[in-house]
Amino acid sequence: MSRAPEQPRQVPAGGPTFRHAPRGGRTAIVVLSVLGLGVAAMLVLLALGRGVEPQPTVLRVAFGLVGVVVALGALSLLRTLRHAGRSGFDVGPSGIEIRAGSITEQVAWSEVAAVRFRVYLDRAVTPVDLVDRQSYPRLELAFHDSDASEAAHPLLRRLRSAGTTAEGYTHGLDVGIGPFFPRDGVERHLPELQQVLWAVAGPAYQGASVEKRWFGSRRR
Repeated sequence: MSRAPEQPRQVPAGGPTFRHAPRGGRTAIVVLSVLGLGVAAMLVLLALGRGVEPQPTVLRVAFGLVGVVVALGALSLLRTLRHAGRSGFDVGPSGIEIRAGSITEQVAWSEVAAVRFRVYLDRAVTPVDLVDRQSYPRLELAFHDSDASEAAHPLLRRLRSAGTTAEGYTHGLDVGIGPFFPRDGVERHLPELQQVLWAVAGPAYQGASVEKRWFGSRRR
């Protein structure tokens, strides 16, 4: 259940105090690129007649064309590697810095009417018990003027959250996903982020809460 902040805590000056960057992005790009280049090499070898059995000329040309396309796609994917680690967001005294590839937007606290930390827990029925399977921690935002904020920060348009609009929270930032987050006690979910929000968001911070829902239901 949301609660009003009591007393802001002191945080060190000189930069963001909490950073979230999705893990595994670079690894996935490298793995997919290597697989793509491997497939492309195999197709080119078939086009050159290096296969176990000779192939008709038309088929060899097709292998060659597909191999070139796959190789170009893998190389293009590798080019995105330099931006792969620049996704996520920072929470600090000046506001929230949102990153998506080469795009960075700085949202000031003066634009934010309310912010809360909400953890959604997926529930499912097993032969043994009713269990919480996965958690989806989110930072949810309400703006004084969401249209004006989106005009100033176009990246916010990607973060629209239709499921919580009725509650006043029009945008959401995912803070990870997985079955290994703590099940019980919202204070155990990313406590460092909660502490920073208490310290820097002032009266805009509406606290943290947990919401349980059925597994497979529409994400908010």
